[in-house]
Amino acid sequence: MKILFRDIEEFRACVPWLYKTAEFERFVLDIELATEDLIEVIGERVYDRVVKAYEEGTGEELVRCCQLPVALSAYLSYCANGDVSHEESGRKVKIDKDSESLPWQWMIDQDNAAIRAKVGKAVDRLIGFLDKHVDEIEEWKESERRKGMNELFVRSAAEFDDIVPIDRSRGFFLRVLPYVRGVDRDMVKYVGKERFGALKEAMREGTLDDEQGRIVELCREVVPHLVMAKAVRRLSVQVLPDSVVTRFDSERQTKGASAPVSADLIAVMENVYTKDANRGIVELQAYMKEIVPGNSSHERRETDYGREKFFTV
Repeated sequence: MKILFRDIEEFRACVPWLYKTAEFERFVLDIELATEDLIEVIGERVYDRVVKAYEEGTGEELVRCCQLPVALSAYLSYCANGDVSHEESGRKVKIDKDSESLPWQWMIDQDNAAIRAKVGKAVDRLIGFLDKHVDEIEEWKESERRKGMNELFVRSAAEFDDIVPIDRSRGFFLRVLPYVRGVDRDMVKYVGKERFGALKEAMREGTLDDEQGRIVELCREVVPHLVMAKAVRRLSVQVLPDSVVTRFDSERQTKGASAPVSADLIAVMENVYTKDANRGIVELQAYMKEIVPGNSSHERRETDYGREKFFTV
């Protein structure tokens, strides 16, 4: 795998607090793993374009936008191992008692959270750059992530944030985009198959009439809540936006707090989002009954994502 750094100085330009004696070779593995994570977000074709620009010395802003999240994420990963010494007899901690001491756990948690926040902002900056130059970057325009987004009820992080606050995080929105697509397809059972098909066609063509526009608005009120009901159970709390976590647990000062989120709290979060979604579904079904009088196909159906079976690795 080709990476976007040649030496420690290029890496340090993205992590300016890096200690002076740092050796580049010690970070290469974490850089490679962080690069794979980034490729999951932007796709291989976009990354190949960035690598080419890096090797040719062009597209400096695009390259920089890709280097930042990789370097920050790699450094955070490295620190988890670097805090201890790995020796034949096991892991140890070395301290020069005359000049240094170990930080408290809350200090480590706070530092991890600050770096993780920088990673999120760096990813958002990258996606913002790609979106701004989408007509110039064909690989992004035609990427699987972007295909068909114009016909989704929720098309962007901004639209998602209008319903459920996610700090307008483009990175988080792309992470849950598969859930968005899945929930979007499920809305057919509330709208009706024939009407749903016509609605999607009108969204693609930009020819929504007033009735269709109202259905889109009502669906848009439902989708983010159902997506979050899935996300809080399936995703690590560390990738959830701050606004999501602090809404339910004011005692957690950072997402990186060492104490894991309890199963009870996750259940509460899931339940709140599901109930919010069901209130929107009732309103949608009432409107469908109003415009399709006597149609019994739009009876209320609650979505219970708690019955879905899955595990997190």
